[in-house]
Amino acid sequence: MATLNGEVTGAGNASPQITFYWGSTDGGTDAAAWQHAAPAGSSSGTFSRILTGLTPGSPLFYRAFAQNAAGGVWAPKSQAFITAPTEAPTNIIINEVHYDPLDPTKSQEFVELYNPTAADVDLAGWKITDAVEFTFPAGTVIPAGGYFCAVQSLAAWPAVVNKAGPFTGRLSNQGEIIELRNAANQLVNAVDYGPGFPWPTASNGLGPSMELLHPNLDNGLGGSWRRSVTNAPTPGAVNSALLANASLAPPAIRSVKHAPEAPVSGVPVTVTATVTDPDGVGSVILRYQMVDPGAYVRRTDAAFNNAANWTELPMVDNGTGGDATAGDSIYTVTIPAAVQTHRRLVRYQITVTDATGIPPEVPGNSVRVPYADDEQPNFAYFVYNGVPAWSGAMRPVAFSGNAATPIQEYSPDILNSIEPWHLIANEANIINCQYGGSDTAKFLGTLVYRGKVYDHITYNVRGIGSTFVSGKNKWGLKFNRARDFQAYDNWGRPYAETWNSLGLNACASPWASVHRGAAGLDEAAPYRLYELAGVPSLRTNYVHWRVIRRDAEVNDATKTVTGDPMGANIRGQYSGDLWGLYLALEPTEGNFLDERGLEDGNIYAIEGEGGDKKHQGSTQPATSTDWSTFNNAVKATGASARNEQWFRDNMDLPALYTFLALNRLTGNTDVRPGDNYRYYHRPSDNRWVIMPYDLDMMFIAAHHWGGTMDSVVVAGQPNSIRAIMRWPALALEYRNRCRELLSLVASDATPAGGQFGQLMNEYARMVNPPGQPLTWADLDAAMWNLHPRSQGGGANSGQSSHRGNFFRATYLDGGRGGLDGTVATGTWIRSLPDPDNDKFSDHEGLTQWFINFST
Repeated sequence: MATLNGEVTGAGNASPQITFYWGSTDGGTDAAAWQHAAPAGSSSGTFSRILTGLTPGSPLFYRAFAQNAAGGVWAPKSQAFITAPTEAPTNIIINEVHYDPLDPTKSQEFVELYNPTAADVDLAGWKITDAVEFTFPAGTVIPAGGYFCAVQSLAAWPAVVNKAGPFTGRLSNQGEIIELRNAANQLVNAVDYGPGFPWPTASNGLGPSMELLHPNLDNGLGGSWRRSVTNAPTPGAVNSALLANASLAPPAIRSVKHAPEAPVSGVPVTVTATVTDPDGVGSVILRYQMVDPGAYVRRTDAAFNNAANWTELPMVDNGTGGDATAGDSIYTVTIPAAVQTHRRLVRYQITVTDATGIPPEVPGNSVRVPYADDEQPNFAYFVYNGVPAWSGAMRPVAFSGNAATPIQEYSPDILNSIEPWHLIANEANIINCQYGGSDTAKFLGTLVYRGKVYDHITYNVRGIGSTFVSGKNKWGLKFNRARDFQAYDNWGRPYAETWNSLGLNACASPWASVHRGAAGLDEAAPYRLYELAGVPSLRTNYVHWRVIRRDAEVNDATKTVTGDPMGANIRGQYSGDLWGLYLALEPTEGNFLDERGLEDGNIYAIEGEGGDKKHQGSTQPATSTDWSTFNNAVKATGASARNEQWFRDNMDLPALYTFLALNRLTGNTDVRPGDNYRYYHRPSDNRWVIMPYDLDMMFIAAHHWGGTMDSVVVAGQPNSIRAIMRWPALALEYRNRCRELLSLVASDATPAGGQFGQLMNEYARMVNPPGQPLTWADLDAAMWNLHPRSQGGGANSGQSSHRGNFFRATYLDGGRGGLDGTVATGTWIRSLPDPDNDKFSDHEGLTQWFINFST
């Protein structure tokens, strides 16, 4: 452990953000040349940062960098020192941490201290700080060789004797520094833990705590910790993972990296890992597995664990074979250039053994990483030379009385204008997922995004009533524990919070084929509109979706492909990696709240009147009784009907007014009394906040399903409309909000005039930039207009006649579901400009139609 210090001598106009760059060699003023970067926050004076997990007795260099809006500057020179040698602890240490309990409502977090000395220690005035805050009261004593816990709740651990609390705050599930300071505020011990490798993965919400293997080990190293063996914490008692002596611990390994991160064909890849052990390191062995396109290997396949499918290479720390510096504990190996071929996935694992002379088969002497509790049992990289051009036609053949159109080539520049996402998977699984008829089956695959590999994730087809309606179906992705997805928005900015799952909507308007060709505009822009108007709303970003299921990445659009399960004797344009344009949906879970700085409360998806809990608030019911109680109260009639004040006290009425008003403005007709929206239960005032969801049936000039409320048949409304139906004062407030939004958003129909026109055109430019003859809107239409899996017979009428109807100039929307099963809703005609009189329009025509609809 070491504390780096510095001082800003001149802040300029704003306090800069400070970063310490550090490593075993001096990187000077080149950030890329340093091995590590550690943020130290914002400061206009002195600043510091604690480092843990350092290699004992080794040289360490560091240099500070400060940056604000005016620019950045490095410290005048790098500093250096020798880290302390490893010794048995002579003071209190952090011994067990439970930061992410299985049930977040039970307040079971704790930090356990251990006293390795032969004397009792008075903890009065000592502090747990930085992560959570707690000062031990007078009379607190930790016995010699004993334990003491700082707990989130005293009541949560009734059997633990040596405890004090509650502490203030919560331990971060994403990792942070826990500091232990004595009564003189001197740093005694610190642990900078994380939610996954090299720290225990199962401790991240699966139930176990993380336990130190032995008090003589460096507790700043993730490799010195394991999940509790009993799958349950052991506060105030001997760790279940405790080893008889520290020499039985395998080497600690961390900072596993490969370079380049996203290699191309024919380039060697260097893998490095920092490995240390008080007994010395005996061997470090990397083994790699090659997964070629069309031959995907799942972790459940026998081929994954078959030793014959892995190639072993020794890693060295002797200054040869690509190793930069001998004896710096950074072990290196180079994977030969010939291994790197286009579209190949390369997985690797590392096995480390100490130098005690104990045979490798003795437990505790050797370990392979990632550790056994990691749901991704390997590291990986993806070899890719770049997206190739793609060729296709809107109508490769005449269809439904309309002539064939010419094949056009879409350049790599067009395709790369939206970031590619690659799903690598077994072909039979892909077809079964998307077209097998089940929306519950989960399959294993690998996602690659921005050069990062998310291996062994699960994917499935999404949807309830619309799952298989269009043929271009939705996807759901679920990521492994402690290996969350880092998403970026449409402008290339990273989201502050990572995602553990996501949905991909198909830009296909399953029950609104009248909008085919909109390229997701009819969904993405409304989500943003709700948020701009003050309603919590998920964010979306466009996705260039590619699926590697066969050996060929692209096929000749003029040729016929046989043997592709996508369809018998299909055109080459439909057989290859390119799948089309999709829309990633931000999950409405804990990340959603943290991204917006909202309180930790329950979030429900409302379907069939039931609340499908998407996030559990730490202070709210673990069951769904809060939702059912609220919903029943909203619907109560007669003597049980709630009065006006109840609605004011229990609902976020401004959010409700805005939600309902924008539903009307954008034609969100698929809202039903108990379906197709979400609710957030805000803890501080107990109010319920309605949120939009399932916006794939927008801009519809007709009623859809509805329900009877207070003896009135109501279309396209949630149960909470009752507040406005029953109470004139609330109805007036709602109408006033409608007037505000009409004035602010929809008073100007010109593309660059009113707020709505600007919003629609901002999103339209993402998929259909003006002045470009071919765009993503055209590409997606060419891929799916006559795709063999697209549904429909070609008629320009009905809710689900997708095939052949992209950019259809005149479309007759079919009769929609009856209101409350009793009232027919009729049909309506949507017309777009058709200057060449060929019965088809374009994306510009659809965009303007949406603007006209709402203004």
